[in-house]
Amino acid sequence: MRARTNLFTISVLNVIERISIFIVPVANAFSGKEQMLLGPDLIHPNYLGHKLIDDLLVKY
Repeated sequence: MRARTNLFTISVLNVIERISIFIVPVANAFSGKEQMLLGPDLIHPNYLGHKLIDDLLVKY
């Protein structure tokens, strides 16, 4: 699975480079704080999660 994930990541990075967009890395910011930052489905961010993403976007 890890090799598959790495291949996906490499593919995404290649596309990003070609079409000149940027990705804000939020995984590290969410790490260890998922219960506080994710909604009830544990997939989508809640208000605090969106606020954190907003703060990260301003940094980039």
